[in-house]
Amino acid sequence: MSKMIRSVMSVTGLCVMLLGTYGFIHSRVSVPPPSLCISPSSIIDCTIRRGENVSASFQVRNSGSKLVRILGAQTSCGCVVVEGLPMTLMPGEQGKISLQMSATDSTALGKSVKVLRLFTNVIEKSPLISIRTNILPAKSL
Repeated sequence: MSKMIRSVMSVTGLCVMLLGTYGFIHSRVSVPPPSLCISPSSIIDCTIRRGENVSASFQVRNSGSKLVRILGAQTSCGCVVVEGLPMTLMPGEQGKISLQMSATDSTALGKSVKVLRLFTNVIEKSPLISIRTNILPAKSL
């Protein structure tokens, strides 16, 4: 074989080897999934009197390297209304989700826990926020 053909084959072989190595390494590199941090740490405390409405909010932050979409929420009680959704957060971006809670005359008095589930594109379990409420009697007139 001529010297030139051997050089071309060596360069071609090196390129194929490098591309093959790149493909192997690239297929093994894991990209972190979307991640969401919630503050306060998934528990909201509130005291409310019958006949009143109370507002609360919590911060969400995209702590991953991919876009996070919060598509909606489901609550365990019709007395909690979620505002500010849907929401899209770029990596590092923060957002605020607000809640409106109401206690009617038929709301049971005392302490209870309501659960708010966020529907997101985060691969981990759906984030849950616990809302600990203490329902007091209405103010006397």
